[in-house]
Amino acid sequence: MSTWNNIGTVAYNQVILRQNGAVVLSVQVPGSLTRLSGLLRGTYTAHVTAVNFMGARSPEAWLEFVIDAPDAPSSIRVEQGYFAITLFPVLSQLTNVSTQFDFWTSGETPLSDTSTYTVETHASRMGVGSHWSSHELKNDHTYYWYVRSINAFGASAFTEVAALCLTDTGQLIDYIDEAVRDSGAFRRLQDGVDNNLEAIIHNALAADAAVDHQWKQYGEVRADVIHITTTIADVEGAFAEFQTQVQAQVSDVTAAVNQKLTAEVNSEGTASAFYTLNMGITRNGVKYNTGLSMGIEPDGSGGYQSTTVFAADQFGIYSGNTPGNYQAAFFVYNGQVFMNSAFIQDASITSAKIQDAAIGSAKIADYIQSNNYVQGVTGIRIGFRTGSMEINGSTAGQGRTVTDNTGIATYDAGGLRRVKLGKLR
Repeated sequence: MSTWNNIGTVAYNQVILRQNGAVVLSVQVPGSLTRLSGLLRGTYTAHVTAVNFMGARSPEAWLEFVIDAPDAPSSIRVEQGYFAITLFPVLSQLTNVSTQFDFWTSGETPLSDTSTYTVETHASRMGVGSHWSSHELKNDHTYYWYVRSINAFGASAFTEVAALCLTDTGQLIDYIDEAVRDSGAFRRLQDGVDNNLEAIIHNALAADAAVDHQWKQYGEVRADVIHITTTIADVEGAFAEFQTQVQAQVSDVTAAVNQKLTAEVNSEGTASAFYTLNMGITRNGVKYNTGLSMGIEPDGSGGYQSTTVFAADQFGIYSGNTPGNYQAAFFVYNGQVFMNSAFIQDASITSAKIQDAAIGSAKIADYIQSNNYVQGVTGIRIGFRTGSMEINGSTAGQGRTVTDNTGIATYDAGGLRRVKLGKLR
């Protein structure tokens, strides 16, 4: 089918189809489209001229198109996303307007060849389209894809592409942080403990929940323990929650522990489940909180995603089962992670300052430098992305040596190059 847009009022459109300069079809079309059928394989040009009621003709518009089995993609562009890639196949020659691409993958294992038999036997077909996106991938991992062109007349050979999924670590941290903060588990943790017991009990009774409240008070000193059981079942779905709050208060200082278990399924078939443990102290109106929250909820694409969040000034993992003999293994403190000892099979490091290490294999995204490195002054820096190495003395003013793909250069204390092996300019 060929379509076009007319400007103004026309009596008809003269449509001429040519192959190698010869007219193979000529029709007068009152509208702005015509169906082309019965054409043999080959390259054609379609020419359209608008004619008004006075017989005047517009300039000719034309389009070249091909009816044939398409060529294989000449290249495939890989666009990065967060834990995702998108493949954009490129064709070097003019193709049929109905040509699309057939996407197959063998995961992280390359195939022995790109023959149709090998790909269709050992790879998985993902779909057909003008491009293809793959999500939930591992960062700094390579995935092997096999893409062919297809149309109504046949399919091309496969083209292989080794697609590396790689996003800067700093960007990933921001992305993951935003995703976690948007989860139901984080939202249940970030507000801390609600100390307004009167409002909690009022809302529970309004929801026809069972409330068990035990308390004692002596002047400004008060202690409360509350158990709330909520069960709801109606046309909109089912909801079940069990909540316990233990709270102690003296004057303007309140300490509380809240534990909440929540399960919900709505009539549309989606479900969620959460466990939240919040502990908090309120003093002079200022809240201090710690806790953990776990949840599983819809991920927005038909599946489910689980999240576990801890919030604390100090977070530690200790090894051992003998009281008084625990050994520190892992800490999170002041926004940083500290490990006492670690064995890492595969590591991707953006930048590193290493005091003492035994490394079998590592993928370093950018550079390694000594902790006294100052460009052109002291220390050593190896740039893995730039392919360069700079060696300075331990004391400023002792000169330096720079090695890169152009050669080796030595500079004196004044910064003047004294020796260059390799490309001089």
